[in-house]
Amino acid sequence: MSSAWIAASDRAVDLLFATNVTTIQTYKGWAFIALTAGLLFIVLWRECRRRHSVETALRDREAILQRERSLFEAVLRQAPIGISISNAPGGEGIILNDRAIAITQAPPTTGEDAARYQGYGARHADGSPYAMEEYPTVRALREGAAIDWEPMIYHRPDGRTLELDVSSAPVRDGDGRIVASVTIFVDNTDANAAKRALAERDDMLRTTTEALPGALFVADPKGRNIYSNQSFQTYTGLSADQLSGEGWMQAVHPDDLPGALAGWESAVGRDARFESEHRLRRSDGSYRWHLILAVRETRTGRWIGTGTDIHAIKKAELALAQSEERLRRAIEDAPFPVMVHAEDGEVVLISQAWLDTTGYTAAELSTIGGWLERAYGERCGTMRMDIQRLHQFDRPIDEGDYDIRTADGRRLTWAFRSSPIGRDSKGRHLVVSMAADMTGRKEAESRLRLLMREVDHRAKNTLAVVQSIVLLSRTEDPKEFASAVEGRVTAMARAHSLLAASRWSGADLATLAQEELSAFTQDIMFTVSGPPVAIAAEAVQSFSMVLHELVTNAVKYGALSVTAGRVAVSWRVDKAAGLLRVEWTESGGPTVAPPTRHGFGSILLEQTILSQMHGELVLEWPPEGLNCRIALPGDCFVVSGVHPARKPPPKAVKDQKAADPGARILVVEDEALTAMGLQQVLEDAGYRVVGPVARVQDAIDLARTSPPDLAVLDVNLFGQPSFPVAELLDDMGVPFLFCTGYGSLNTTNERLRQAPILAKPVPPDRLLRTIGALLVSRIRPATGVVPS
Repeated sequence: MSSAWIAASDRAVDLLFATNVTTIQTYKGWAFIALTAGLLFIVLWRECRRRHSVETALRDREAILQRERSLFEAVLRQAPIGISISNAPGGEGIILNDRAIAITQAPPTTGEDAARYQGYGARHADGSPYAMEEYPTVRALREGAAIDWEPMIYHRPDGRTLELDVSSAPVRDGDGRIVASVTIFVDNTDANAAKRALAERDDMLRTTTEALPGALFVADPKGRNIYSNQSFQTYTGLSADQLSGEGWMQAVHPDDLPGALAGWESAVGRDARFESEHRLRRSDGSYRWHLILAVRETRTGRWIGTGTDIHAIKKAELALAQSEERLRRAIEDAPFPVMVHAEDGEVVLISQAWLDTTGYTAAELSTIGGWLERAYGERCGTMRMDIQRLHQFDRPIDEGDYDIRTADGRRLTWAFRSSPIGRDSKGRHLVVSMAADMTGRKEAESRLRLLMREVDHRAKNTLAVVQSIVLLSRTEDPKEFASAVEGRVTAMARAHSLLAASRWSGADLATLAQEELSAFTQDIMFTVSGPPVAIAAEAVQSFSMVLHELVTNAVKYGALSVTAGRVAVSWRVDKAAGLLRVEWTESGGPTVAPPTRHGFGSILLEQTILSQMHGELVLEWPPEGLNCRIALPGDCFVVSGVHPARKPPPKAVKDQKAADPGARILVVEDEALTAMGLQQVLEDAGYRVVGPVARVQDAIDLARTSPPDLAVLDVNLFGQPSFPVAELLDDMGVPFLFCTGYGSLNTTNERLRQAPILAKPVPPDRLLRTIGALLVSRIRPATGVVPS
């Protein structure tokens, strides 16, 4: 036979036979990346072992099937009856076997529609000519009719008249639509000869088939069972009479019977090979899978079929399908990049996460070469050798970190881990490669290193500024010296708090001025006005010191030294000059005159505004009070994204005494100098200090053995939060407050979040004021924040 006839046969077989494949759905799994990777490796390893055994069974089965398929295809090609297969709906010819060509002497062409029948010289048995629509093939296609051995008188082109029996039947798809027809031509003369020859061999065939160990059956041309060998009877427990006709159907599993019957009837109607996999009931009542193959015997038209037990192969096939489905789902639905690739470079499976992260399509990454060229560019040659080496290992390999390129040009850092998982059905080595996106981690590490350097830089700068404050704060009075240093350091702390609140993006000028003034006087003694403006982060600390010196000067010598005095702070943005103009005006205070010498404050203003910020400074001393005009350049302020002013801190209270003299105050602080400072402030105010203690458990033990009246808690004690101490105190009904460098509490306990929080360094007057308010009102943290 020609290769064209074989290709057409394959097309016809595809149209004639359909099998329902049960797709076994499996569930999705979603877990953390580490657990998923571990489980995936275990599943892949186990499934690979199972898959190998299944594949071995399948190869054996395929060999059996191939031998039997080859046998029956040979029978079909050499069938002594004419077979014509036409496509729907136009009736184009798909196949015309050799016998059909010999019978009709029609040219062996395909693709012509039903109009070709007009050229045939066929007549009915009564001698009347066939109309085109009366031909069995056309009726089968258009009416869905099955024509069974319709007599036809056919005048061949060579002048010979033949008496044919013609059968034609439609071929339907799974939805019942007619997709083709099969027409069979039988020459009566040859059929009669075949019947006589078949009768002569019946006895010999029957004797032979009875001795076969497998099931064998014979059906008449109509598909009715007329013979079942002894093995078939023994297996089913049914007698030959019970299996005859359509009795064989009672041995078929009820779920498989509709498909088996439809396939059998279709094969009989089309005179084509019958092949079906369905379950047969054994004599003990159990069902096992069988492969049923049957072909029509060319001389008599009878069907000869065999039944092969494939139950073990079917189970192995099902297990393999489930294994492959689980593998496919595990790979494609993995929440991280994962790929299975073969040693010939084909990408067998790839996860959606891989595609989503890189932006490439599955078609673009169908081969390892496609991935390497896109992800590595000029480095793909080196990477290709690394990939090839993976197939030589028999153990998991940590490949390390690699920079890859995405479809949109981004650079990502992936950490790869690969492991061999055996061979596929083609005998190729397979490797699974998994990747973890380390880009965020690398960037975070880089930012952390930068932050650490910045923190180190700023901490050293702050210490240098504090050192300078101590050196430059000159006075003969130790108490005045301590007050001056404390005030300037506290001003720095307020500036740092504002910067932390804005994440070092700057500080709102209104808030900065209000906080500095509110720390020394009452709201009625000053006004703050101007458009929303923020001092740049680099200038906040220095400008806060300028404001602090102006305020302390006003408190000591100027308008804020008397109750009638007033201070007005205003500012405007001079867009034309690109400057921020700030004006400090005092009034209502004692009569002033220009200073006779430059003190610390004057020097600080000049150095800060003129030298450091390259701004402008004008100081005037009219009798009614100081007038200070400052102009800051554009790099020292911003006018967009300004945070709203927050509520100013509590007012200063000088000479704060104990609200409850003799009250016991528990001090929990892990920094020794800070603890000593707190102890001195509290004892000077008349309180009794319990502690100090620096550890969480020590604080808990001390609170239980010597219950305090109030507690001052640092938040972080040697890396441990002091929240357990606070919760114990809350249960005991003891009020407490937090002294911390954090801007807020990282806790979900709402009762603790309502406790007062004092930012370090804490001014003594504010600490004593807050303690006094807690002791006097005995407000529990859960009921509200202590009023300022």
